[in-house]
Amino acid sequence: MRSTTTLDNAAPTASSARGGAACDSPPSVIRGAKSQNTICIDWLRLSGPRCVFYEVMHLLEKRFGKPELGKGRFFLDTGYHWSEGGMFLDLDAEHNKQHCVIELPGMLISELDFADVRQLLHDLCCYGFKVTRIDIAVDLYDRPNLIQTIKDSCNRGELCRSRTYQHIVERSGAALTAHGINIGKRGKLGSGRYLRVYDKGLEQKTAEAGEWIRWEVELSDTCAQQFADKFATQDNAIETALSHALWVVEFREKTGSRMLARRPLAPWFEDFTEHVRRERLTAVRAKSTVESYARWVRTAVVPKLETIARITRTPLGGVIKYIAGEVHHNPDHVNCPKVRTIARSMGVDPRTIKQRLNQEEGALSHG
Repeated sequence: MRSTTTLDNAAPTASSARGGAACDSPPSVIRGAKSQNTICIDWLRLSGPRCVFYEVMHLLEKRFGKPELGKGRFFLDTGYHWSEGGMFLDLDAEHNKQHCVIELPGMLISELDFADVRQLLHDLCCYGFKVTRIDIAVDLYDRPNLIQTIKDSCNRGELCRSRTYQHIVERSGAALTAHGINIGKRGKLGSGRYLRVYDKGLEQKTAEAGEWIRWEVELSDTCAQQFADKFATQDNAIETALSHALWVVEFREKTGSRMLARRPLAPWFEDFTEHVRRERLTAVRAKSTVESYARWVRTAVVPKLETIARITRTPLGGVIKYIAGEVHHNPDHVNCPKVRTIARSMGVDPRTIKQRLNQEEGALSHG
């Protein structure tokens, strides 16, 4: 049974079998919504301390059964796998990563209703885990033209809160095999909010084009954790999930105003979100510090250069020169707080650095 909830107070019809039975009774939230329109949590990824591995594994085994030992993921060497997803960590004594990752895709958590998901999130967070990805899926069976409507709205410049979109159409001969539109970017280049609207019926090969449209939001990093905190604590979890799903981006008429609040909602989007309160998540970017900068150089840059130096039997300085070419110091870089702080920690007075560099620069130019 799918982890879904109907979007009105009516009892679910036979059509709701596509998405599962109701597990709560939320208020009517979408104008004209039929009882087979459903919402579910479709993906969970969390990262937490390795020291609580056995306690957390016991918690997960009670819900999903015994896992199988196998390969790791996420740069971790070992994985405990269920049919879908798993828990991953380093067991090799030579590795020292002190965290583990839990991956729970939709197929694995399909037996959990909203109450179960909330309880699972609460329990894992009590063990020190942070949510790094959570997907919210809204399945719509009464909006066959939604993808085309969104595409046309984007083309008119009505898309707000995101800058990029990609319309996807795949065919096999004359037959349509895939149709959708992706909004935003995933990963570090994104905002932590990624939207896919696609024809789920075509993807699953279970329905004709337009019969089953999925509005799927992928929240990551700080946005995922912000939503998880609200989802786990607010009384109406379904309303919270729907609000964040439908308002992940906005569509407003292009009036020329730079202030979004002065631009009215596009009529189709106003109709689509009627009675759904506006909720919005904002990614929190970690501030770059001397420590984070040094850690990045130490963990991401130097090991790769050392590897290249070893396999080519070239001094590290030679590898840097080969990659970067002729590089000259720039006295203006002394104004960078990171440079000044690192120099100070190495016993050099930043106030004397620029003067000395300028003197060396002058000596070279006159030489």
